[in-house]
Amino acid sequence: MSCGLGRKSVRALKLFEEDLAVRFAPLTAPNYLRFARRLLCWLEARGLTLGEVRPAAIHAYQNELLVGRKDD
Repeated sequence: MSCGLGRKSVRALKLFEEDLAVRFAPLTAPNYLRFARRLLCWLEARGLTLGEVRPAAIHAYQNELLVGRKDD
């Protein structure tokens, strides 16, 4: 997924990627990073930053993921 992430989101992803490289297997880390990038893209598409995320936003994101899986 490609979206125009803001500077802060790009920085957060870079820090997360560095942490993943230390804590997880080489085959696991890229998947976690991809999932994090997908969430950040979803948030930014809705005008939300990480600091503004509340449970309702996470529930909406999970709902969209679930609906997407049911369509498959």
